[in-house]
Amino acid sequence: MQHRQHGEKIDSLAIHFYLDSQSTPHLNDWITTAISKQVEEIELNLSDINHPDLHRNYELLLESQRYQFRYGLIMMNQGRKSTVKRLHLESCTFKSAIRFDGSSSLINVDLKRVKISDEQLKNVLDTCSCLEWFSLDRCQDLINLDVTAGAMQDLKYLNVNCCLRLESVEIRNLNLAEFEYSGPHVKLILKEVPRLAKFSLSVISGDIKGSITEALTKLPAKLPALETFNLLLNLDMKTLILPEDAPTFTNVKQLILTIVPLKDDDDFAWMTYLLKAFPLLQKLQLNLFSSSSFSTKEVRPIPECGHEHLKEVEINGFRGNQNEIELIQYLSRNMVGLKAEDLVFNWECKRYRGFNNWEVDEHISSFDRRLWNQIKTSLQRRLKMMNIYKPCQPYSIDVM
Repeated sequence: MQHRQHGEKIDSLAIHFYLDSQSTPHLNDWITTAISKQVEEIELNLSDINHPDLHRNYELLLESQRYQFRYGLIMMNQGRKSTVKRLHLESCTFKSAIRFDGSSSLINVDLKRVKISDEQLKNVLDTCSCLEWFSLDRCQDLINLDVTAGAMQDLKYLNVNCCLRLESVEIRNLNLAEFEYSGPHVKLILKEVPRLAKFSLSVISGDIKGSITEALTKLPAKLPALETFNLLLNLDMKTLILPEDAPTFTNVKQLILTIVPLKDDDDFAWMTYLLKAFPLLQKLQLNLFSSSSFSTKEVRPIPECGHEHLKEVEINGFRGNQNEIELIQYLSRNMVGLKAEDLVFNWECKRYRGFNNWEVDEHISSFDRRLWNQIKTSLQRRLKMMNIYKPCQPYSIDVM
């Protein structure tokens, strides 16, 4: 247990240790004491991740064995509003099925592997008139998540990650600026979110193709203020059927696409669709996870589609496949304002892990490094020689 204290006031209480229901009296006493001393941050991580010698798995504990956190503890402090502004709970059960009177001072709430029901969560959110940052991570009892404005007029950031039993997510909030969702296919209802500028979507199970199609065709009308769109395409792109008349994202300036897997026979027809759908795009980041390295299989030409605003392209996971090379040439030919030095491609694979964090895989053998450097040097030389404002002939790279 750690705490930061100034005089009689405790700034924060942090408990990072495996504790179960047998420790309930002690935990409640520590929390109550901290609240009486005007604590502002409470962090309870009761998992055993950092204690492998204990050989316990918190997920397998019976509900009666888990510590039950009482939300009422932080609602009031001797008749006054509680001073707790940040609450992080990990690996515990939420104990409360009643509605609370009044409001809390919570600004930041982070629930990770917490057993909490839809009703319990709604009762909590109804008290959070100051909430700005809210995250749910692997809370497996949630079925229908309802995040409407209600008391949460100041909510700016919402993250929902791997809540695998979710069936629907409904959001209505006038001030929400950033939303990240990663998990199964759900019914996603977005209403009255005029300030939502950043959206990250990663569908990992269920109707993945339907989720992506709906995102690309329905979101332009629902998210008029969207500026940054981060999308995981976890499927064979050749199976994605998109309408010919693409609805346009009229405000998106940055598009981040992670493609798992990128097949050798991918003809990149979807790229033409995206360039039409994002007419004001300025920065494109492609995170590719190729199924093989250094393939020379020929691909069909990609239909040309000029784009005037794209000025920066970053391609990660580039393996030197012939279709990847054709993609880079295609971007060079069609991006009117793109210079050769603004088209960057890297061997390292990048995968988004939420909260603005990226995981980078830099593994590469010495042989692959030499071969890849030859391909990169040859391609960079060719791009510099190209007149990127005019079409060029397809070419192949000879590796010595």
